[in-house]
Formats: sequence, structure tokens, C-alpha cells
Amino acid sequence: MKLMIFLSKFLPLVFWVLLLVAFDCLYVSVLTGLSAVIHECGHLLFASSYKKITFPKADISGFRIKISGMSYKEELITALGGPVINILLGVVLLIFPESFPFLNYVRIFGIINLMTAFSNLLPIEGYDGYRILYCIGALLFDDTGRYEAMLFGFSFLFSALMCFVSLYLVLKIGEGYWIFFVFFSLTLSGIIKRTKHNF
Repeated sequence: MKLMIFLSKFLPLVFWVLLLVAFDCLYVSVLTGLSAVIHECGHLLFASSYKKITFPKADISGFRIKISGMSYKEELITALGGPVINILLGVVLLIFPESFPFLNYVRIFGIINLMTAFSNLLPIEGYDGYRILYCIGALLFDDTGRYEAMLFGFSFLFSALMCFVSLYLVLKIGEGYWIFFVFFSLTLSGIIKRTKHNF
């Protein structure tokens, strides 16, 4: 049990350090971090009503800003805020004219924003996609406990599947080891959470 607790604290640190060296160019890592900050600002922008905001916390799946005192509908809108802002910014940056200075960097940042949005929409616990599905289920169904258990199971299976797919790609083409680490860490985090719940 102590090992599981240690891993839950240690893995996020390893992930963020690995992110800085995962890309060939440092500016891609910096732009990725900036895209994550913009993503969280999108959540705050879409938060229609909230009572308390906790200080942003980084973990394996990204930054976390917890907002309490919200209804499921407000949570749904807030969860959509981050991906929507990233998508809008990404589209705007990709349609800049060819004569724009530093066009290559602008378009790379646009692509990174789109990737940030779509990766956050994955149905994995801790991601916006998971929260969106949870809020939709909470609004539609009375038995949220059973729905949440099914959603958690699907999230765990999806992250485990992506872990094996990314490992296959690493072995096949020798690239993307950091993608494997992300999904491996998410799968391991799911096991840790389930172990804590059982104890």
C-alpha cells in the first residue's frame, strides 16, 4: 500500500520532467506547457458560477483546477471550456496568411492546441472527456453510482488498450516512448485508485 502511495506521488513528477525532454526541440515542450495553461484558462472562462477555486495542481493527466459548488450542467459547460478554447485558438493559428512572420512556429502552436483539445477529450478518468461523460450520465440517469462504476471500468480498459497500442508503436517505429509512458502511468494510476478504494 505504501508503494502505491509513493508511486501516485512520484509518477507525476517523472511525467513532467520527461515531457521537457520528450521532444527534439525545447520550444515544442514550452509551447505544449503554454497550451495546457491556456486550456485551464478556458475552464475558468466557461465557469458560470463557482464558490471556491483551488490552486492549480499538476498530475499525470495535466493541470487540475477544482471548482466547488457547481451543478452537473455547470460542470459540463466548464469541462467543455478547455477543449473549446484550444480548438478555437488552434483553428485561428492555422489559418494565418503565408506572409505572417514566424508562420512555422505559429502553426506548430496551432497544431499543439488542437492535440491538447482532442487528447483531453479522451474518455479517461482525470480527463475532460471522462468528466463530460460523467456529467451527461448524472443528468440523464438516476443511478449515478452504477453509471460511474461502468465509466471507470471503461476508462481503465481504454487507457490499458492505448498503453499496449503505444508500446507496439514504440517497438515498431522506435518513437513515441513518452506517449507509452503517459498511458502506462494512467493505467497504473487506475490500479492505484482501485487498490485504495478496496482498502
